[in-house]
Amino acid sequence: MEFLLGSFAAILAILVLRNAIIKDLSKNSKMFIRYSQSHIYEITKDFIPDRLFLEKQPNTQSKNYEKSMYTRVVFLENEAYWIKNNALFVADMEEGVVAEDTARVVDTIGMDRVQLEKVIHIVEALTEGRKDDSGYSGH
Repeated sequence: MEFLLGSFAAILAILVLRNAIIKDLSKNSKMFIRYSQSHIYEITKDFIPDRLFLEKQPNTQSKNYEKSMYTRVVFLENEAYWIKNNALFVADMEEGVVAEDTARVVDTIGMDRVQLEKVIHIVEALTEGRKDDSGYSGH
């Protein structure tokens, strides 16, 4: 009997405390956790190195040389795709090596919708991350 009386007293105490805490939290809204982007940034800004993300990387001669020396290539279904002189080229692959003598310009005029979507995906992959590809005149 003492056990049941103690259990009821404990349950009653828990319910009273729970109701008191809920009323206190509803009165004081500062106790709730805020999930906004600005609040999370304010908390974590000391741990984020600003110089890695916010500063624009300088355009150097070595970066320009590297861009001019290398060509981005996408390999898809035994074919290699690349952009050169504002034209999309494709070449067949033989035993894992690009056969340069099969290189040809991709003709998009006679393509159906599925083929055009494939070409759009390839061009997006080739130009991903390039700053000089926006088509913006700068005016």
